[in-house]
Amino acid sequence: MKTVVLKIARLHTIYILSLAFACKLCVFGLFKLIEPWYVAHFGETGSPDMSGFSEFAELLLVCIFAPVFETLLFQWLPIYLLLRIKYFRTHYLIPIVVSASLFALTHHYSVFYILYAFFGSWIYATLFLVAKEKHDYPTAFGLTALVHGAFNFVMFLYLNL
Repeated sequence: MKTVVLKIARLHTIYILSLAFACKLCVFGLFKLIEPWYVAHFGETGSPDMSGFSEFAELLLVCIFAPVFETLLFQWLPIYLLLRIKYFRTHYLIPIVVSASLFALTHHYSVFYILYAFFGSWIYATLFLVAKEKHDYPTAFGLTALVHGAFNFVMFLYLNL
């Protein structure tokens, strides 16, 4: 996995961000295709309850606060701590899986949503590692939170327009 991360890190930063965003859109699209089958067999897919918030408050929460907080808690912290262990400096698969799993388990609205969050967070964890290799931890944090926030903004528009 580190080889893949290093190859992607050779790309220009705008291509890396575009690739991460496109991958996240693909995950969303695939899960939208699976959703009717899931609902028919298991019931609702679940989602966060934002009914107590105004649209503006929801926008701030899902596009700014959540991406910053979640990037700090689910990408930076676990990846930074795991990379302090020598083995994980050359094997990125475990830090990515741990990061994605932690993120997914906090999105426990349904099994469907946990799986969706896991695969989406896999992209964020990989982006974080790519950006860390190309730049540094603060830049990796900023770029990951940016892509996460941009994706959430697109989803906010999709769900509210």
